[in-house]
Amino acid sequence: MLQLQGVSYSKIGEDKQEIGFIADDIKDLIPELIYLDENGEVEGIHYQRTVAVLAESVKELNDKVKAQELFIKDLVSRIEKLENK
Repeated sequence: MLQLQGVSYSKIGEDKQEIGFIADDIKDLIPELIYLDENGEVEGIHYQRTVAVLAESVKELNDKVKAQELFIKDLVSRIEKLENK
């Protein structure tokens, strides 16, 4: 997910600004998130599917944060013990 870049864009022939991802970028990373036209060309992104991928990314980051918090807590405890000697 870190390789994805959110962008602001207008669809060809439309003035309305959209926010999303570039489908060609996602194609190589997570091909299940894109859909193709009848010619096999990238047409768009299944944005509803991105929620599952993003949720798993959040869980992974949360696990890393918890591990870092425990490590920091241990380091602080060890420092306090050294300072109190």
